Amino acid sequence: MNQHEKLLVRCEEEPGTHPHCPHGPMLYFYKTSSLKEGFFACSAFRDKNSCGYHTNLKELSDSHKKRRYPMETYDYKKLRRKIKSVPVENRNYCHTCNLPYVHLEANVHSDHNTLQGITDEKFLNPTSFLKPIDNDKVEAQYFFDEKSLKVFTSLLDKCDIRKVVCIGTPRLHAYLQKNKGHTDSFLLDFDHRYFYFYDDDQFAWYNMCNNHFFDEKQRTFFEKFLTLEDEDDDENLALFIDPPFGCRTEVVANSIKQLTALYRSKNKLHKMPTVFWVYPYFGESYIRQVMPEMEMCDYKINYTNHESYSDGSKGRKLGSPVRLFSNVPQNLIVLPTAEGYKFCQPCNRWTSKENTHCTICSDCPSKNGDTYRHCMECKTCVKPNYVHCKDCRRCTQKGEHNCAEYQARIRCWICREVGHNEYNCRALQLYKTKKKLHSNLCLICRQPKPHNEKSCPKRKQYIVEHSFMGQSTLKFKKRHRK
Repeated sequence: MNQHEKLLVRCEEEPGTHPHCPHGPMLYFYKTSSLKEGFFACSAFRDKNSCGYHTNLKELSDSHKKRRYPMETYDYKKLRRKIKSVPVENRNYCHTCNLPYVHLEANVHSDHNTLQGITDEKFLNPTSFLKPIDNDKVEAQYFFDEKSLKVFTSLLDKCDIRKVVCIGTPRLHAYLQKNKGHTDSFLLDFDHRYFYFYDDDQFAWYNMCNNHFFDEKQRTFFEKFLTLEDEDDDENLALFIDPPFGCRTEVVANSIKQLTALYRSKNKLHKMPTVFWVYPYFGESYIRQVMPEMEMCDYKINYTNHESYSDGSKGRKLGSPVRLFSNVPQNLIVLPTAEGYKFCQPCNRWTSKENTHCTICSDCPSKNGDTYRHCMECKTCVKPNYVHCKDCRRCTQKGEHNCAEYQARIRCWICREVGHNEYNCRALQLYKTKKKLHSNLCLICRQPKPHNEKSCPKRKQYIVEHSFMGQSTLKFKKRHRK
């Protein structure tokens, strides 16, 4: 695959069109140059050693499409009832086997890592004692800290949310169940261990990468949770999702859209549910590509079991890079002043203490937790340690800078493709302009205005763009040929 090609992904649009692996419908991966020469792979695991199912499109047959992998026949409900029926001192959990057991079965786990005496409170919050899965190539679990949980629940209250679908957020689900007000919650999670602690009306074993329910009975309970009891009732629903940061945003967005469609069909509604998506700030452009309505707020989300994403001594100097994206208007996402957050009147949103408003950009520009500065040549705000490179037309890190290597990674502000800057844009060069390219002029409107091609307000007046099947074509209108 050359540097100009991308590896695209397609989710199953119609049931039965993609082959399955034990983790549900597989994803279809293909290059931009050829839609028909791709392959199907597991949606959940990037590590082939964890799930080696792989099928080329050319090898796909009807038998591949029809094959299914039923879930384990182990009776989770029976074991859950058994554990809850005995006194606290007889309730145990084996971390080695990842299985709860009663005192009479202790000899089986005698040399294992065990926890004894699971209280009712721990049963309500299994994340308080379960060992987080920490394999980044397979499944990594990080749990929100207490401060983040309080901000989330306060936000849900302010938005008058009555029901929350907690997707990959087991600690938030436990927190809502414990501090139950008028908000109810349902957990969708890939970790099957929650079978032991939650009934089917509270939890479903679920793969957020392909919207797959492993247990159809649990899916039925989930659909009941989504259904309004009264057609005239206007219960506000929120989808709160914390996907693995290595997961592609296209597949997460597809699951959100399918859950939205299910919610609408069950209640004959047309409105979108509220969506909260936890993701690092550097993934903002990927989220906006698949869900343009999602905006990033400044709140820094901390985890209890991630040293870099916390306020601890080993945390990042600029704080956690994890942010909250939402389709809720930014002025309604109230952030705690006790943590230094403030309301910016010109931007009409809450921002972090280091995010200083720029009167030139008319924005609070900071993304990473640093105080940005305005570059008059870039015509935008940049990180404070960046210096401007005239050849690249960008501000970059200090130190040695290789223009060729850097330009191979940047996105052109004219054609929006990766691999070159505006001076080397083929779409611009096709018109063989005799005018000298000035760095202080916008190459689209040719005006010395305080903007560049990235934010040119006259872009549509000069450029015609078409997109089809992930491919985009662009050309300048004739009147721009000078």
